[in-house]
Amino acid sequence: MKRLVVVQPYVPRYRTAFYSRTAEELATRDVELVVVVGRTDSARGDGDTGFSALLARDLLESRTRGRLRYRPLRDVGATRADYLVLEQAIKNLDGYMPLLRRRWGGPAVALWGHGRSYSSTQSAAAANFKQWVTRQSDWFFAYTPSGAADVIGHGYPVDRVTVVHNTIDTDALVRDLNATTEAELARFQAEHDVDARYCALFLGGVDGLKDVDYLVASARAAHRQERRFRLLVAGSGNDESRLRAMQNAGLPVRVLGRVDGPAKALALKSARLLAVPSQLGLVVVDSW
Repeated sequence: MKRLVVVQPYVPRYRTAFYSRTAEELATRDVELVVVVGRTDSARGDGDTGFSALLARDLLESRTRGRLRYRPLRDVGATRADYLVLEQAIKNLDGYMPLLRRRWGGPAVALWGHGRSYSSTQSAAAANFKQWVTRQSDWFFAYTPSGAADVIGHGYPVDRVTVVHNTIDTDALVRDLNATTEAELARFQAEHDVDARYCALFLGGVDGLKDVDYLVASARAAHRQERRFRLLVAGSGNDESRLRAMQNAGLPVRVLGRVDGPAKALALKSARLLAVPSQLGLVVVDSW
């Protein structure tokens, strides 16, 4: 049986279904899927701590505030693989040795990522180095067609690129939305003092990457125009306690914390619009 090892910082809950179904499909082809993580959770509280993964504890992420990562893959046997799938991230120092080893009989290495950096500004030198590192891999899995176009435009062979269409488990989301009753909605809205006609929902990590300050300023402006306006904030992160303090001080927000499953469906059906101040990502799938 072949062994495919995927290395990630952690397993977010929205990715569990993807790994589970991938493992089932690979098993029918006599391939074992092994997921290796550097930690089991994140500040956003979205890690799936119950997912079966090997832990190669990251030695650098917390020390460098996320600027560098190093997970000792050999310590958990992750290098004993036929195929390795690594993030397309130049800050992952543990990824360089597998890329070198593949030249001398090591496992094939695929990279998985956006194609280029969207969440942070990179210097031209760093961006070019990222593309050079990407070209050293055997295959590239792009989240989107535009990501595939980015690496192909920088010389990556078009016949070694696959678009995976990054998404969440929409089947589960649809089931939860359809299962929500009017009585449940009424209780939820009464508990949080919201009227769906005048309610917006923020769904995501409550931290600087999502520009919480702009979100708060927008909520204040909307409330000045319409006193019935409320902003539901569904998510966790470093700024959650600050938002709760603002709510207690009279800000028109209702901080729900991390929501999943039926609770997420209730929040979505209680809002007229979705507020995304920054870092547009998988939340667009929730919005439809």
